Amino acid sequence: MKVKEVQAVKILGSADRMSWSSKKGTFTAKRGFFYTHGNTAKKYADKLATEVPGFELVEAHEHWAAWPKDSYWSVEFRADGKAAAEKLGSVLAEKDLDWAEVWEETRVNRES
Repeated sequence: MKVKEVQAVKILGSADRMSWSSKKGTFTAKRGFFYTHGNTAKKYADKLATEVPGFELVEAHEHWAAWPKDSYWSVEFRADGKAAAEKLGSVLAEKDLDWAEVWEETRVNRES
C-alpha cells in the first residue's frame, strides 16, 4: 500500500491511535474510554466500517484496565487504500484543503 493510501485511511478513521502493519497488511485502530456508555468493540468496528472504504474486519476486542491505566477498544482491519485516498481527495477538494496541511494538522492526534 502506498504512503498516501495509508495516510488517507488514518485520517478517515476515527481513532485515538492508529497503526499500520505492512507485514500483515492491516491497520489497528484504538479508541480509549473511561465509561463504555453501552458501546462495545463491535460498535466501534461498525463505525469504522462506515468511515473507511473497503473495510474488512479482522478482529475487534476490548482491553479493560483498572484506573488509572487506560481502557480501550482495539479494531484490526484491512482497508482499500486506493479508495480511501480517492474519498479523502474528493472531501479535501470540496473544502479547498491541501492534503499535506491536513496530514500535518492531524499529526498531533496520531502521535499522542
